[in-house]
Amino acid sequence: MVDQDKIKVDPKGFGKWKKTIKESKEMEREIQK
Repeated sequence: MVDQDKIKVDPKGFGKWKKTIKESKEMEREIQK
């Protein structure tokens, strides 16, 4: 049950964190151009 709660809570936070890293990498590429 605890693991299920973690899985429910993590996807949003982790997805947000992943998106931020992806955006940061894209911004770095644009700056390098």
